[in-house]
Amino acid sequence: DTLDIDLAQYENAIAAELKIVADNSLPLEVAVQGYFLGENNRVIDSLFTKISPVIGAAPVDEFGEVINMESLVTFVPVEGDRFARIKEAKKMLLTTAFSSYNNGQIPVKIYTDQQVDIRMGMKLTVQQ
Repeated sequence: DTLDIDLAQYENAIAAELKIVADNSLPLEVAVQGYFLGENNRVIDSLFTKISPVIGAAPVDEFGEVINMESLVTFVPVEGDRFARIKEAKKMLLTTAFSSYNNGQIPVKIYTDQQVDIRMGMKLTVQQ
């Protein structure tokens, strides 16, 4: 998926910290990588140094049934020259990879009433 972003509007911002909170009742882990895109969709930088899980798989029993919700909080600091580059981005391209609980060692069951709740925010550091 591609999202429009505009950090350049925050002229005095010199750093940021992204916070991603995911509550998951699916037995699937989701790893995400974000690419900041500039003019002509050229990649400026990436969100993570490597693809990283931001949604943890809900644990399952021996029959593949979810037994509990999984919560995962991820912080991503962006500072200095890296933040200066990212401020020029116009879009963010998100890629994902899925894997089941325990790296696929136990077959899992997915039901329509299971869900994932994701919240994301950003804290900016500004220079006065």
